Amino acid sequence: IDFLSTPFDPISALFLNKINFKSFKIASPSIVDYQLLSQVSKFKKKVLISTGMSNKEEIVKALKYFNKKNVTLLYCVSLYPTPYEKIDLNNIKKLKKLFKTDVGFSDHSLGYELALASIGFGATVIEKHFKLSKNQKCPDSIVSLDPNEFAEMVSKIRNIEKSLGKGNLS
Repeated sequence: IDFLSTPFDPISALFLNKINFKSFKIASPSIVDYQLLSQVSKFKKKVLISTGMSNKEEIVKALKYFNKKNVTLLYCVSLYPTPYEKIDLNNIKKLKKLFKTDVGFSDHSLGYELALASIGFGATVIEKHFKLSKNQKCPDSIVSLDPNEFAEMVSKIRNIEKSLGKGNLS
């Protein structure tokens, strides 16, 4: 589990780079902030780009700033909580095919079942909101996991990863 922060302007990006963040996240509303994308691209670090509020053309433009081998697109639906019928996990496969880059899943649903399911659709990164206790109130409280739930999710993801194999049917 890596700690990361999301800059919302070039100055914040410079600050985060100065304190040696290994990677950056671009929030979905910032995918069209070309000054921010330009600044972050100069660091030549891994970048997670949330696609929740974007369309295909905006993703294409954003990717032009980066080396694709350093990019993971995060598929998400920007509703809190996201109703199950609004989440189309097949979009993970679609983004992989369209953009030929790693794709993860930024999960805004209740619980973590969809985070687990996304692994089977090819998600290589899971982003899930976190809170320190069940009673903690925060803007995204309803879709956040507490430490025990988060640890349980990670353990189950690791088991799923072990089971995927390479598809060597003989």
